[in-house]
Amino acid sequence: MAPTEHAFNGYPPAASSPEELGAAPATDKIEEAWQRCRQLLLCLPPMQGSIKHERAWGIEESLEQFQCLMRQHELQTTLGQSHVAVKKLRGRFCRLHAEDVATAAKKAEPSTASESLLEVRQATQRLRLALKLQSITARHSEEKTQAMEEEIKKSNAEMISLREAIEDVINEGGPPLAGPYGTGRAEVGSNRKIFYCSDCRVGGHGQRFCRYLLKRPNWRIYPSEKWFEDRNGQVSHCPLGKKAVDFTDETYFSRIAMHIKGRIWLEDKRKLYEFVPDLMPYTFVIQNRQWVGEVPSTPPADAPPWPWFLKETDRNWGTSVVCCASAEECLQKAKDDATYVVQKHIPDPLLYYNGEKCHIKRPGICDAMLSWPTVQSAFGLHE
Repeated sequence: MAPTEHAFNGYPPAASSPEELGAAPATDKIEEAWQRCRQLLLCLPPMQGSIKHERAWGIEESLEQFQCLMRQHELQTTLGQSHVAVKKLRGRFCRLHAEDVATAAKKAEPSTASESLLEVRQATQRLRLALKLQSITARHSEEKTQAMEEEIKKSNAEMISLREAIEDVINEGGPPLAGPYGTGRAEVGSNRKIFYCSDCRVGGHGQRFCRYLLKRPNWRIYPSEKWFEDRNGQVSHCPLGKKAVDFTDETYFSRIAMHIKGRIWLEDKRKLYEFVPDLMPYTFVIQNRQWVGEVPSTPPADAPPWPWFLKETDRNWGTSVVCCASAEECLQKAKDDATYVVQKHIPDPLLYYNGEKCHIKRPGICDAMLSWPTVQSAFGLHE
């Protein structure tokens, strides 16, 4: 049987003597066997799983991820066994070569004793190296297997948690679907110990808020599902079974609403410029990769370089800000079916003492009262 065939069954050759393998391998034969094993190892993929467990927000997503992790575990386990089998095969070749060299050295003439001793030392060193590499590969394969099993455990625990959440909410362990504040058995109080959130993929910061809430020990994920699809192919989601949860970005099913009436004047960058133009840099608009309204003028040839900022109008937290060298570059980097504001950097920015730029954020809060309370930020600014 050829050495390459043994790389995939996990077992070295059954032969245990030079007579069974043929002629005793010489130095050039062991070099050839070493290089063949090396080339075979280079043909094998690395023992590294590319799929890691990620938080799932729906039943189908969780099941699909579990299946992918199980399939990866199966493939990587077979691959690890192949790596170890090749290293074992190479170690067996080296052992047989060392035994043949030692036997030849015992029968060597006194005139060639020094050369025979050198060959024995080289064969011994090669054998030690092969055994060391075999041990390292076996340990590496075991560690990778354990790491993949941990990912599978996370996915399995997640599916159990989703099932428990469904059972609890179905048994009226969640909040009421609708009603004025303070009504319903499941409002916040001593009767509630576990709270649920769902990502209905409305966009914005819904999933971000869910991730923050899940840092609390008494919050759990409640899975979402497809709700309906409009004529344009836009899919809307809702909590599984159209149940209410404590927080979701689909306000109708959420006990806590994340959307405030009139919020567009603060979230949409175009509206913000219309609202307070005296506090904002002069703003241009790109929609569907076309200028809307006024077009930035072409700067003179001798004008110094100055940065421009390209921002999507409905994104926050700096997640879509792109710095460009010119207004033309902003237009080139804009995407189809998206709306942007384009602003040139102000000429005299507020800098820190070491020349670095900083941002000042103003937090605010709005509760159920009709008036705005006074809120003070860390910078001493008031609303």
